[in-house]
Amino acid sequence: MDDFKILGTGSYGCVIDKAFPCSRKNVDEFETTKFVEYKFNRVDMINREIAINKKILKMKTDVYDPDESFCLIKGNCQVNMATLKKYKKLAEQCNFDLNSRYTSLYLDNCGIDMFIRSDNKHLYEDLKNPQIFHNNVVRLLRGLKQLKKNKILLCDIKPENLIYKDKKIKFLDFGGAIFIKNTSDFMSRFSFTRGFIPIEAVYYSSHNNFITRESLKNHIMYLTEIADTTYIDEIVDNLIVDHDNFVADYYKDVVYKFDIYSLGKSLIEIVNNFKNLFSTELIDFLSKMVRFDYRLRPNVDQLLDHPYIKSFKMVKTLIKKPLLEKVSVKKPLLKKVSVKKTLLEKVSVKSPKKAPAKKPLLKKVSVKRKAPSKKTPPKKTPPKKAPIKKAPPKKAPVKSPKKALLKKVSAKSPRKNPVKRKPVKKQSPKALNLGNKNNQTKKKRKTRSNKGVPRGKYKKKVV
Repeated sequence: MDDFKILGTGSYGCVIDKAFPCSRKNVDEFETTKFVEYKFNRVDMINREIAINKKILKMKTDVYDPDESFCLIKGNCQVNMATLKKYKKLAEQCNFDLNSRYTSLYLDNCGIDMFIRSDNKHLYEDLKNPQIFHNNVVRLLRGLKQLKKNKILLCDIKPENLIYKDKKIKFLDFGGAIFIKNTSDFMSRFSFTRGFIPIEAVYYSSHNNFITRESLKNHIMYLTEIADTTYIDEIVDNLIVDHDNFVADYYKDVVYKFDIYSLGKSLIEIVNNFKNLFSTELIDFLSKMVRFDYRLRPNVDQLLDHPYIKSFKMVKTLIKKPLLEKVSVKKPLLKKVSVKKTLLEKVSVKSPKKAPAKKPLLKKVSVKRKAPSKKTPPKKTPPKKAPIKKAPPKKAPVKSPKKALLKKVSAKSPRKNPVKRKPVKKQSPKALNLGNKNNQTKKKRKTRSNKGVPRGKYKKKVV
């Protein structure tokens, strides 16, 4: 009876390779099942994950298909505990508490996660191709762009939450995702993983919990796993000085740089397994994604304009193909217009009857105008002088005041912006440890496994 295969386990659930029976509806069409324990402190997160998946599914248009970037939940059901108790081996492997309640989330089998180990590296051979890797980066960025339009933040992007199948990498697991709202507590409940959260996100979500600057700095260093204290000191000082403006504007644009930082850290870990992917453009691209200072970190639109993204021809097909589909929809309308043109042609057949009558009149007028031109004295007034006299007086008064205004504005603008922030040093690409086997994050994360065993100290942290 226990013919289920476990695909992975996490801090919030267990994933198996088949649809677990549901008493309320037929779920045979689904490929995998994710079990989530339905505890009182997780009810809101489960309901929010289901709501976010439904929101993403509604993003589908002629231009964009969310299934290209996301592995989405297609259904859910309350697990019948009496049925679950019959599968003893499954309950043991997933560490189920048979006295609790569980919800089953149904989704497609999107493949294996991107936590690459030496024993499974052969499963990712296609990613050695720079073109295939580049196409996946574009797909992921386009997914983040759609989330930003719908005010959604994933928060917990890491290699384990990136899924790979058929040469495509997709986002997985929206249990820690949140809706962005214009309220101070919109980040009161979200999940993340240490080492994949940026400095400003830690500061925003926990600055009220610490009295001293040193305790706050130590907390940020612990969660971000950044060892260089010089960057931490400068950025934290700037955040404290500009605290009111930062907190007031964080939800508008800066908050979406959280996912950019997490995705950049994940891509660096993946690229370190395929050294042939290294190029100056890719290193520059990744280094900008993981800037410690959020002001120097680009947004999604700026990343899509980066030379690395535009260096491959495949980008044009990924972006412009949907536009061609739109034109193809409008083609039948153009045919209708062409039918109307034939009616205009019929009208034009009637018009030439009047036209020949007017043409001789124009010729006669032209003959009369030529007669006075034979006299020599009227030649003294050339027609060229009139436009020359009119042109300069018009241009001079229009251009000069604009220049003066610009000068005035440029003179006043620097006075309004007081320079209080300390200059932040630029990060060197060496700080990313690209291609380094002794990568700090890689060493720390060797114990993390996704073979049906809990991840220990690398479980998600909930703020």
